[in-house]
Amino acid sequence: MLIPKITIGAFVLAKKNAKAIADMQQDRMFMRSTVFSEEGGIGRATAFLAEHETPDLLIIESTSKGDDFYDELAALADVCDPGSKVILIGAQNDISLYRELVHQGVSQYFFGTVTSDDLRAAVAESLKDESDARSARVISFYGVRGGVGSSVLACNTAYELSRTFNEDVVVVDLDIPFGTAALNFNIQPRQTVADALSQTGRLDDVIIERILEDCTKDVKILASPASLGSGVQINIEDLDKVMKFVVQMASYVIIDVPHVWQSWVHELLSDSNEVVLVALPDLCNLRDSKNLVEILSPKRGVDAPMRVVLSRVGEAKKTELSAKDFKDVLGIEPVVSVPHDPATFGAALNNGDMISRVGEKTKAAEAIIQIAKVVSAKTTASDAGSKFSFFSKKN
Repeated sequence: MLIPKITIGAFVLAKKNAKAIADMQQDRMFMRSTVFSEEGGIGRATAFLAEHETPDLLIIESTSKGDDFYDELAALADVCDPGSKVILIGAQNDISLYRELVHQGVSQYFFGTVTSDDLRAAVAESLKDESDARSARVISFYGVRGGVGSSVLACNTAYELSRTFNEDVVVVDLDIPFGTAALNFNIQPRQTVADALSQTGRLDDVIIERILEDCTKDVKILASPASLGSGVQINIEDLDKVMKFVVQMASYVIIDVPHVWQSWVHELLSDSNEVVLVALPDLCNLRDSKNLVEILSPKRGVDAPMRVVLSRVGEAKKTELSAKDFKDVLGIEPVVSVPHDPATFGAALNNGDMISRVGEKTKAAEAIIQIAKVVSAKTTASDAGSKFSFFSKKN
């Protein structure tokens, strides 16, 4: 199990507990998390939180007993944001106290000293529901015809998701013979998605992590080999085994789906949290979009609508169809129209850079940012939902 991308703050007194924190930090299950430790117990935590943002999870030690212990907790609650979870290490070996604290929302209570194994188990248990909920949101980009720009929009949307919401994103390029995601991010992959698909029998998170390539601070890529002779054939069973590990590596997974129509593509597009159909504003693209919507809608259901993005709008002004034309036929209003901007897109591709970095104030950059906001399922970086905790109120 990988712990979600959270911040964990530890404020302990005993040397054994400090060592347990240090050992816990080295565990791979915390690879996405930020763990910091401050000397001092609950008093130091209270002073720290009075001036700093509250971590998502607190590990706090107190040697006080009785009323003094509750007074310390009350003082801490005054400076602690609601939503933070807490693991307490205390000096009272009292089962009734343990039950009372757990009933009030404390995730775990330990007496005396703890081991790194104790802490790992307690953290995992306290975040179990969130770990399940934070399994990556899978967003598949599919060009309704070849050459519509789906791949470049997928990569740029991944970048904007990471930048706008400060989240980890993994791009999976499934176009085995012709994938361009590595080119878009200007990287030379050492291993590719073909390596993952060819060893699903022994696949684990260590292997996936080794295959993933860093693109930016928060974006990794499972690149395509872009090879006509790889010999790798995708099937839904092997793809499911790869995705099982990938979705634990990030908050968002962007899949660049090649323009082919096979059973695994049908299954993938049916099951993804979001499907972005990228089309040019012409009659052929409208026809193919209609076919896709009709075949995918029954499996996706009304609660998982598809998004339509019009690409290279303005390239053929006199003959192109409008967004209203697509809405009238599909019953789906295009979420955005990406303008024809060969200078910006060409510069980005040639430099292996992102649209918003090459042309920050261009309409193309604004359109891609809008796509990211639509598929993110949230509006701001701080949207995290409500969580119950012992510290239910901040005065």
